Amino acid sequence: MSAPDAGWYDDPWSTDQYRYWDGAVWTPHAAPKNAAPPVGPGPAVTSSGPPPYASYASGTETWRPTFGPTTPDGVRLSGWWRRVGAKVLDQLIIYVIALPFAGYFWFQAAGDLSTYLDDVVNASRDGRSSASVTMPAGLETSILVASLITVVIAVVYEVVLLRRSGATWGKRAAGIRVRPRERDVQLSWSTIGRRVGFAQGLALLSVLPVLGIAAAIVSFVDILWPLWDSKKQALHDKVAATNVVRTR
Repeated sequence: MSAPDAGWYDDPWSTDQYRYWDGAVWTPHAAPKNAAPPVGPGPAVTSSGPPPYASYASGTETWRPTFGPTTPDGVRLSGWWRRVGAKVLDQLIIYVIALPFAGYFWFQAAGDLSTYLDDVVNASRDGRSSASVTMPAGLETSILVASLITVVIAVVYEVVLLRRSGATWGKRAAGIRVRPRERDVQLSWSTIGRRVGFAQGLALLSVLPVLGIAAAIVSFVDILWPLWDSKKQALHDKVAATNVVRTR
């Protein structure tokens, strides 16, 4: 069976509206079913965002998308691996930017940790308990300061780039960007604040002695959440009402 002609058809994502099929893909243009089906072609696409990606298979009378979930207006959502790849690349970029500012404190922490481990080994050789070795007083302070500097740089990096284009450098390389779930408009400051604040807040809490374990667990769950979420949102997406969509 060949693809149907361009026109208004039952929306494959919503049973209470029509959606315009341009002969190749479903467009973002929809109309409610409480009125007669629209006549003529859909309005011109004026959005500056990416086109609604779609792929359909023939062989049955019912046409359904084959690529999985989309935003409510039909834009293809990013897969999990693209998001993870972008996150890894962004973290590498952030660490490189932060190194001149936080490197001294990481160096101090590494030296203190090396001294502590040497003392533990020597205590074991002498038949003493490792509990007799005292943790260097400055170790936790150096780690906390270095982590705080890195988080501040990460916040500035994400906020500036998300506000400008909806995508960090890592996301651009992966062919994805962030947008509000319901409609494709520029990310507001409040939306960016909720999204970035949730993720980077967990990153900062993860270095604290007591809250660190709980924060690390939540951060790990946040990364995995899109794997089973029907809207492909991570926890920080849900807090900010955003989606990560593909740009290619």
